[in-house]
Amino acid sequence: MNCGLLIWLGGVKLAEGLNVLSRMEFHKYPGEPSPVGGDGAAILYLKDGVFHLAKVGYSSKPTEALAEKIGDLTIHTPVLLGHVRRASQNFKKSIPYPWGAQPYCCSCLRFKVFSIHNGFIQNYAELRLKEHHYESYQPKVLDEPPHFIDSEVIPHKCAELVEKYGVKKGFERLFEIVKGNSTWIVLLIRDCFYLGIFHKGKTRGLHVYEGRNSLIAVTRSEALIPPKNLKKIVEIEWREEAELFLTYRFKIKDGNISSLASMDVNNS
Repeated sequence: MNCGLLIWLGGVKLAEGLNVLSRMEFHKYPGEPSPVGGDGAAILYLKDGVFHLAKVGYSSKPTEALAEKIGDLTIHTPVLLGHVRRASQNFKKSIPYPWGAQPYCCSCLRFKVFSIHNGFIQNYAELRLKEHHYESYQPKVLDEPPHFIDSEVIPHKCAELVEKYGVKKGFERLFEIVKGNSTWIVLLIRDCFYLGIFHKGKTRGLHVYEGRNSLIAVTRSEALIPPKNLKKIVEIEWREEAELFLTYRFKIKDGNISSLASMDVNNS
């Protein structure tokens, strides 16, 4: 999958987040084989302490269809996780269906993990956990086994590793075992909130902006007008070879992000 990713921590209206997704949806560099999105869209947001997840499959303008589905775009959220989809050849048959859109969620253990992903996970079949429930496991639509979308392995494998090793080591192991050109973002809710931003190989790109109790990561910098109080800390361009992961811990108090801090994992 060659998709577009967005996470926005620190307070944003849904309308602004969807505008970023919309601009990213049909963005294409000269020589790039396809736009970033166009095959579906989805968004996760926090409102009144509850996470809400809205997804749409293919339409002529998926982000607009997503906005219509949500309705109230004036909602101000401290956490927004968004994705515009461009399906890889392996999963073209899933394009009409909302279950092909991300974020994906794992709630099979005692905590939740949400994730968005761009690229292709070469070893996703071997990373599948048979006792877990996969939303995209659709043998009647996806002909070839294991009959689910590669991206959905991330939150489930992350949950297993965190359960076994703890958050910091679990994130490290996840970064080690995923094979292929990929960018992915993980949001884990346990005793507090944990965020992992991962990049391996060559992808659509990754740009990360950081400030006090605020952070934005996006596939395309052209889609974003960053707040003035944020500083760009990561700039990985389309097809640039790079490996990196960032991890953070934060809390939410009175509807706002607080205590956002790096977990001090080494980056390379």
